Amino acid sequence: MLLGHFHHGALKILQKISNNLPKGTFEQVHTCKGCTLGKYTMFSFHDKKSQAEAIIEPIHLDVCGPFLTAATDKGMYYVIFVDDYSHKCWIFFM
Repeated sequence: MLLGHFHHGALKILQKISNNLPKGTFEQVHTCKGCTLGKYTMFSFHDKKSQAEAIIEPIHLDVCGPFLTAATDKGMYYVIFVDDYSHKCWIFFM
């Protein structure tokens, strides 16, 4: 199941720091319909103060995987934690 894709600029950065990503050029050949629709706004959100009043209160998390290709440490999944107050992210491969 495909849920999204990297931005072309992110692919270029990933290509620089990765050893296994094929070398070449990543050029945008078409405009993604989902990306275009995602930029439209229908209704404005009401101003809402963040409920977090301190670090690590609350933390959001998401688990992603399994991937067809394992990471360098043989991980097939990853979990990401995001602190609601500081917006700091932690990613762990499993």
